[in-house]
Amino acid sequence: MALGLYEQGRDVIRRFANVLQDRIESVNVDDVVSAMTLADRIRGLSARDLIHLSIMTRLGVDAIVSADHGFSNISGVNWFDPGDLNTWQRNVSSSRS
Repeated sequence: MALGLYEQGRDVIRRFANVLQDRIESVNVDDVVSAMTLADRIRGLSARDLIHLSIMTRLGVDAIVSADHGFSNISGVNWFDPGDLNTWQRNVSSSRS
């Protein structure tokens, strides 16, 4: 939104919030331990991203919407750029329970 695209940014955030409704997951100790194990196998991801990946594994989720391009290089993970709203909203929304 700092790029002068305030209205477009607000729309992306609003739509993202709608998709996330009832989809926020807590982090538990096992997730942190799993993230440490993942760090031994997957290089280049931040600790936060390793936690995300650990939670995805626990939940059996294979898709993530993230501005972090590092997820695009992980086998078995379907990464969606948040700026590509039409693609990720169609894919993420269709998998909603």
